[in-house]
Amino acid sequence: MAGKIRVFPPYQILEGDLGIDAWRGRIKEYWFWDTAESVLPQTRALECVLIADTTDGDELVFHPDQPNRIYVLPRYDETSYIAGDGLWPAIQWLLTSGVLFDEVEDHSSQPFDGQAAQSS
Repeated sequence: MAGKIRVFPPYQILEGDLGIDAWRGRIKEYWFWDTAESVLPQTRALECVLIADTTDGDELVFHPDQPNRIYVLPRYDETSYIAGDGLWPAIQWLLTSGVLFDEVEDHSSQPFDGQAAQSS
């Protein structure tokens, strides 16, 4: 069973436990994705921004120099991955590639923080 994907709103990306500074500090201390150094070296990862994760602990990040390229830092794998160019392709990769978890057939979505989507 796959974990759920949580896409963070801007205020969470900027502040708190998931904020840029806190996340980069944690990655610096606990870096272990050396197997795919050619995909995302640690020095470059320390400049990345966390934008989403799975409830299993896999993290989706981008580098400001290539904001469309989404990388995945898996919780249980020493290899980082390029998940796609753009958030939606990256989410599709997570759900259908079978690399980190079994393919997910139901692609439904809902807010994870309890805030309902507002109509325009």
